Amino acid sequence: MRLFFVVLVAFLSFGLDAPAETVEQLLTRAALPDEVVLEDVKTYLHERVPPLVVPETRAEWEAQSTELRQRYLDEVVLKGVPASWTEGDVKVEYVEDIETGHGYRIRKLRYEAIPGMWIPALLYEPDGEATNLPGVLNVNGHYNEGKVRDEEQIRCINFAKRGVVNIHPEWFRCGELEGVDNDHGRSAYLDLVGIRGVSVFHLALKRAMDILENHPRTDPRRLAMSGLSGGGWQTAVFSAVDERVSVIVPVAGHGAMGVRIDNGSDIGDLEQVPMDMLTVADYTHLTALFAPRPALLIYNAQDNCCFQAARTLPAIYDPVRPVYGLYGAESDFRFHINEDPGDHNYGQDNRIEFYKFVDEYLVPESDWGDAELPTEGEILPVEQTNVGIPENNGTIVGTAIEVAKAITRPAIPGLDEAGRTTWEQETRGTLRELLRYTPISLTRVISELKTDRDTLSTAYRFVSQDWEVGAAGLLPGEASYNTVHLVLQDGGLPAAGGNLASIAAAGHQTVALAPLFQDGTSPRSGNSWPYAMILNATGERALAVQAAQVAAVCDWFRSAKGARSVILHTTGVESGLIALTTAALNPGLVDGVETNDMPDSLIDVLEARGKYTRTPSLFNFGFLQHFDLDTLRALCD
Repeated sequence: MRLFFVVLVAFLSFGLDAPAETVEQLLTRAALPDEVVLEDVKTYLHERVPPLVVPETRAEWEAQSTELRQRYLDEVVLKGVPASWTEGDVKVEYVEDIETGHGYRIRKLRYEAIPGMWIPALLYEPDGEATNLPGVLNVNGHYNEGKVRDEEQIRCINFAKRGVVNIHPEWFRCGELEGVDNDHGRSAYLDLVGIRGVSVFHLALKRAMDILENHPRTDPRRLAMSGLSGGGWQTAVFSAVDERVSVIVPVAGHGAMGVRIDNGSDIGDLEQVPMDMLTVADYTHLTALFAPRPALLIYNAQDNCCFQAARTLPAIYDPVRPVYGLYGAESDFRFHINEDPGDHNYGQDNRIEFYKFVDEYLVPESDWGDAELPTEGEILPVEQTNVGIPENNGTIVGTAIEVAKAITRPAIPGLDEAGRTTWEQETRGTLRELLRYTPISLTRVISELKTDRDTLSTAYRFVSQDWEVGAAGLLPGEASYNTVHLVLQDGGLPAAGGNLASIAAAGHQTVALAPLFQDGTSPRSGNSWPYAMILNATGERALAVQAAQVAAVCDWFRSAKGARSVILHTTGVESGLIALTTAALNPGLVDGVETNDMPDSLIDVLEARGKYTRTPSLFNFGFLQHFDLDTLRALCD
């Protein structure tokens, strides 16, 4: 990894007039450039993306794919999911039928994805009594209108008129499921309580497919799935693990992780980069799991959202084609590039490609032609298509809070109680294992010093094998080297000026530190959460890296600068958690942790609807099953 070199410069006044440096200027000088951090982060993440290795024989691949599919379900999608969420048949309530008079009817229904969480859906049925019809699961992406967006209705109507049964469920945070409590990023709340956040997305789709498969008029061997953007992601991931989908058409919704790392607009939301995903598979593996089923990957030439065709296809189509080759089915794996309009769309050109593909593989005896059937006057307004949900319908956030409040943990022994030492050792070991904590050793520390009258100001670069950390220090003339006060603040170095200055003004050696993903050591200032999310997907934990960086800096001040005491001062819940974790995992290293703006419990963060995108380090899988903030504070005593 490339290291960032800074020449040691000292401006020593020795009584001469020297320009005063403000605290803000010091913090700016200490901050690492975003592009430097981003390059290091990209390198680190790329090294941890698993490659798709295609075996030589079909038999080898089938054995490998069976194991891969099950591992992905068990370890990434359904880990920690209660049995009650997956047992039994899907519960369905039919609310109203709309007889359109155009050759099909629309049935308004809702179904239970997990206990207490009902999903509204529209079921489009061709008129008549014909059976053994093909079926399509249509899904939408990140747009507010949800299932009633015009392009969604047009697609469903066209299939219904062609004799295909379709179901279109509502997606979380869209349409009738709008609201912050179904925000995709807040699926991290479920991770925190030990249930994979991505599980609710999967189970909502599984139950919709159950309805389609068991419909009295469908042929369960002829089921297709498609959607744009987040709907393309749903299509790709669900089809990879559920082989009931026999024809697969994702549109501009998924791409290889390497391309995502290099193009921030492709990274996506938390459900698209779930925790620990890359310990099992990349999207190349999931796409390979389509084989040998017919699949059409649709991308847009000038996509103004994500997954532009030119950068996405070489990394997601080319590596997978040899897998289809093992079946002699290369012609069943195709792509289409939309040129008109070419932006992020499921417009007519893309829809027609979907109709043609379904026609070819599911209804080969028909002759649908290449034209889209007219739908003028058939697009229904929201008022007519709303299904309705129970007044206290379950949500992602509500489910997580309910689980969190039901968790019980053994009582923390008092400091003088028998068994306290054993409890500390075992609990510390559990914390280390849960966070996958690995200590960091500094390889060099680079300092750029200035003096202004009686105060020495220093911009630090703390360098380890993989990472660099920016920090800013103030050493008043009367301060002792024996104690160092480290300041961590949510918002990073730009936000730490007040605490840095006030503690130094009291005569203390003070250093403001920005661990990875906080501004000052950020790949994208103010918006680095997507990279923390990918780091968590590699099986590592952003919190563990941050705590290890803080610990390495504490150790350096002790071993290299002779400090006998290190005090951590924090403002904000993420910085507080980093500091408490540092002290809890490294007994004897830190002599005190002073936290400000810190809740009593992480459950308070959930109840306040804290944003994952602001504090991604808080949400570690299973953390609340074993710990809360009181546990960490006890380990710091």
